[in-house]
Amino acid sequence: MLQMKIIEINNTQNLALIILSVIFFTSFAQIPMAQTTIDDVSRLNETNIDSIRTPTTEEDIQDAVRDAIQSNKRISIAGRRHSQGGHIMVDGAIVLDMTNYNRILKIDENAKLLTVQSGTTWAQIQQFLNTRHLSVKVQQSSNIFTVGGSLSANIHGRDPRFGAIIETVHSFRLIMADGNITTVNRTENPALFSLVIGGYGLFGIITEVTLSVTDNNQLQKFTHIIKCADYPEFLQKSVLTDKTIELHYARPDIRKKTLLQDCSVSSLKKIANPIPKPEDLKPEKNIRLSKWLLNQSRKSNWGKNLRWRIQSSFLDKPGKVTTMSRNNAMRPPVKFLEYYNENDTDILQEYFIPPEHSTAFLRDMRNIILQEDINLLSITLRYVKATTESLLSYSPQNTIGVILYVNHNRDEASIKTVKQWTQKLIASAVSYDGTYYLTYANYATKDQIHEAYPALNQFIEQKKHYDPHTLFLNKFFKHYK
Repeated sequence: MLQMKIIEINNTQNLALIILSVIFFTSFAQIPMAQTTIDDVSRLNETNIDSIRTPTTEEDIQDAVRDAIQSNKRISIAGRRHSQGGHIMVDGAIVLDMTNYNRILKIDENAKLLTVQSGTTWAQIQQFLNTRHLSVKVQQSSNIFTVGGSLSANIHGRDPRFGAIIETVHSFRLIMADGNITTVNRTENPALFSLVIGGYGLFGIITEVTLSVTDNNQLQKFTHIIKCADYPEFLQKSVLTDKTIELHYARPDIRKKTLLQDCSVSSLKKIANPIPKPEDLKPEKNIRLSKWLLNQSRKSNWGKNLRWRIQSSFLDKPGKVTTMSRNNAMRPPVKFLEYYNENDTDILQEYFIPPEHSTAFLRDMRNIILQEDINLLSITLRYVKATTESLLSYSPQNTIGVILYVNHNRDEASIKTVKQWTQKLIASAVSYDGTYYLTYANYATKDQIHEAYPALNQFIEQKKHYDPHTLFLNKFFKHYK
């Protein structure tokens, strides 16, 4: 009898456990599972994706491609996530975070050819090359970006002797939509060479890149203050004719009352007899002060006025001569730019204008900035030599690159306003036979992108040829295809 009561109790306990389990798992099933999301540095493109993978070998990347094909998912490719138009993601995609695929593979010092994995950053490369008296030819002004991302955006730099980075690429390896690996250069698969560089990850996954590098010369920096209207003539007579100039840029006045009147123009010239020992790479200094100054510039005209006075009177004082290595000149401060505010964001835009039309474009831009009350943080001017190798070349003729750094709120009304004035700037650029950079927000109309990039239809047709099932996809292509 006692034995039967024990069995009954056990049965009752089991039944209770079953009922509780059903209730628990039913309730749990009703709770939505946490989704994997990704965003870029602008924090304007948060997207729900399938997963993030961090490959360290080519085999890892091929496995991801096979998995995506079998599960009918898309692949997007991310580096440091500084593109701002959804280039690194699309809804439901498998995102390959390439930043751990970052080994430096070999250097041929005689031929000056460097081979790296595509997730390698320019900072890593500078560390490696500096002890070998070598330097990068073309990179963004900052060294934080990955090589693969830089090729995908076909970036340009500050050396007036070179155009976009495509000029310095010797070859690369590419994992294509069928999972196979192919070598791409100017003689093997030349069509892919033109499509992948500046192709935003839409034709395959770049795995290894061989780049042409140059000497790490000692440079002297000279600065002049000139009228912005005189810059095209100064560029032609004083920069492009001087073969000793290795780096060059200009920074116009951004103060509201004197906007775009004066330009601080800096050129870095090769020294005839450099020191024999490589100069150590310099760490970033005065980060807290620089960050404070930039934040004041975000908030007030007083901050903008103060930054211009410091720049023109101290940092880039006319007549002041500063000596530095090419490597140190190509690693300007960036940590002070790090910024996080829930309500606003910093964005970049770039326009490429033939020199003969640049003064008129700057006049239009000044009017738009003042009319729209754009919160401008900086403008930089660079010379970009004509480059036609990339199908979607933004500088098929010699141009002056006009880079805007802007702060704006993140609410819908503000984004709508930014979109409207961006379209005005694009319309002005195109009217002067210029273009704009595709790496940033997708604010251009479809008519505008086709007007600025007449080869876009050919690009789309080639995409269908090399990737017929659209394995590689991002928001940028989805928006404009």
